[in-house]
Amino acid sequence: MKILTKRLRFETKWAFLRHGLLVPAFLSLAVPPSPGWAKAELGRASAEGAEVMFSFSPPIAVASASVAGSFDGWNKDAHPLTDPDHDGVYTFKLPLPWGRHLYKFVVEGREWKADPENPVREPDGFDGFNSVVIVGNPGPKASRRDGKIDAAALLHGPGIGFRERVPSEGLAILRLRAAQDDLQAARIVFDTFRTLEMERVYDKDGFSIWEAAFPAGQRPIRYAFMAEDGREALYLGVSGASRAMPPPQGLFAFDRSAPSLAVPSWVADAVFYQIFPERFADGDPRNNPPGAQAWGAAPTIHNHFGGDLDGIVSKLPYLKDLGINAIYLNPIFKAPSSHKYDTADYMAVDPAFGGSAAFDRLVAAARKHGIRLVLDGVFNHSGDRFWAFQDVMKNGAKSAYASWYTVRSFPVVQDPPNYECWWGFGHLPKLNTGHPAARQYLLKVGAHWLGRGVSGWRLDVPNEVPHPFWKEFRKRARKAAPQAYIVGEIWEDGLPWLGGDEFDAVMNYPFRKAVLDFFGPKAGSLQEFHQALLETRHRYPRSALPAQFNLVGSHDTPRFATALEDHRAAQKLAVLFQMTYLGAPVVYYGDEVGLPGEKDPDCRRCFPWDPDAQDRNLREHYRKLIRIRRSRPGLRRGSFEVLLADERKGVYAFMRRYKKDASLVVLHRGDGEAEVSLDLPAPLRAPMLRDLYEGGVYLTAGGKIGFMLGPWQGAILGP
Repeated sequence: MKILTKRLRFETKWAFLRHGLLVPAFLSLAVPPSPGWAKAELGRASAEGAEVMFSFSPPIAVASASVAGSFDGWNKDAHPLTDPDHDGVYTFKLPLPWGRHLYKFVVEGREWKADPENPVREPDGFDGFNSVVIVGNPGPKASRRDGKIDAAALLHGPGIGFRERVPSEGLAILRLRAAQDDLQAARIVFDTFRTLEMERVYDKDGFSIWEAAFPAGQRPIRYAFMAEDGREALYLGVSGASRAMPPPQGLFAFDRSAPSLAVPSWVADAVFYQIFPERFADGDPRNNPPGAQAWGAAPTIHNHFGGDLDGIVSKLPYLKDLGINAIYLNPIFKAPSSHKYDTADYMAVDPAFGGSAAFDRLVAAARKHGIRLVLDGVFNHSGDRFWAFQDVMKNGAKSAYASWYTVRSFPVVQDPPNYECWWGFGHLPKLNTGHPAARQYLLKVGAHWLGRGVSGWRLDVPNEVPHPFWKEFRKRARKAAPQAYIVGEIWEDGLPWLGGDEFDAVMNYPFRKAVLDFFGPKAGSLQEFHQALLETRHRYPRSALPAQFNLVGSHDTPRFATALEDHRAAQKLAVLFQMTYLGAPVVYYGDEVGLPGEKDPDCRRCFPWDPDAQDRNLREHYRKLIRIRRSRPGLRRGSFEVLLADERKGVYAFMRRYKKDASLVVLHRGDGEAEVSLDLPAPLRAPMLRDLYEGGVYLTAGGKIGFMLGPWQGAILGP
């Protein structure tokens, strides 16, 4: 129970979420709400989206309310609702782009509530629900070949999602949005009147996205779009749609200033291994925290087991043998908790992890084994034991660091907190990255550790930090280490951070969802799986795709084996796909030996180093797949082309190709056997194809190949 006022009682069902903290996942009012007490209404529309009015009318007064969702990275502080006329209706009008948006209302900064009046909802992954608002094409359903084109739906925006320069390939990529099923064809019309056919790449929320790529030289390019349906044709230029080709001043321009994203060259070749340091290996029991429990006991929010950096050093040969060449470490800086997201000193490695000396040993040993290190940066909030916050608590408004935080009144009170903090937890005060001194300190932290030998940063809850900070963070990081990799913890659409001046990649949770929905108990359709992957490939910048952080589990989710209900054949097939798909695959420590675990804290178990506690067959499967990936440039850096998607048979086949290296990957999800028959594209046309996993060969004839796959079986073939 949470008593917020004498007249309002909230019943809260708690869920373990992240950082080892209890977070309210769903909330119900003890007083039944009257109809219409909360809602989201679509308002005035434009070519880019529509205004959405969020309204919230609790039965009694509350101190504060806000709306948070996928549109702001679930930042509960970004969009506060207000009641200026004191009628009890709290509102916020927000322009949202076309698309599907998840949201919740947040009461008193900590109680998260799905909209009870909105029947469109989906599970939030933590025993509750998110409400859904779809800002889709408001026009009537379009129809191809009817000779009508919805001019208002045509859009070519300025961002990297519509126009991208790909220097590594010498390409320009242009995209056009149209009403779904509205066009028979779309073309780019250049100022030379040369035309280029566009391909319809995916449909979503009442729209179709059309795309074309072409060589981009040094000369600026000017262009318009031509949309065709039946006898109707419309041109789209900077001033909108018309029946005539726009004049030169009305054409779009593409030159060297067009958005582009330069990612570190090494990331496409990386296979990451995520380590929660406190639970991986204990290399020096002398630095164990007081009360550390026996290795392998049940994890709780607060207990310690003694894992440290020397433990990681001792297991580097294991990781190298597995094929790992990059490690992402959860936080290692000084902090009282086991997870270390409550930073006490950004410039010191926690003594329980071995301190600075152990860090230097890890950097040197990892370099010797050809393994890069990526650290976890928590720059949205500090811990309450951080020296700057301690000074604020001691000296109040007179503290030189008072403006490093947002304190509403002095003296500082921690329960309940009278300052901004992460999800309302007083021991995690939110940093004010807009303050010059605080910002410069955090930027210095980022550069410092890059100078100490790490290769990049994974950034915690970056959606709650304003974009200007990350733009400056990227500049500083790249100055300190030109090949620094920057990946953000974004759970939904990552495009706003992939414009070329912030992140190289995001933690690809949409990839995880697609994999679990298809290979897991939900047994989603092959078409849904294909569409989910297709959308990301054509929504994110092409340069970002090889660097995406393709995880299937993490310290914030149930473990992969548990999410798949211990279906080993499904896990093996899913990992085969993970290791052959676009992006950098990520193995969460222990997944390769079948370590189970429900949501946090159970997903943070100790690694089972006893061989009898490991699934060694599964580990060997990971090992073979990683070695195949690292041996084939096409699997790491190549294009992706779907060759077959047979819903009835449950067979999905695709080609990965880079220069002269090509691989054929075929997956069969389902029981029984499946007969596979494929027309081979030119790069795969050879007299025989080698089975890169099982050994042996498959003969081809007339540019075709045929073979059988068993239950939940996959194959990787190459000339």
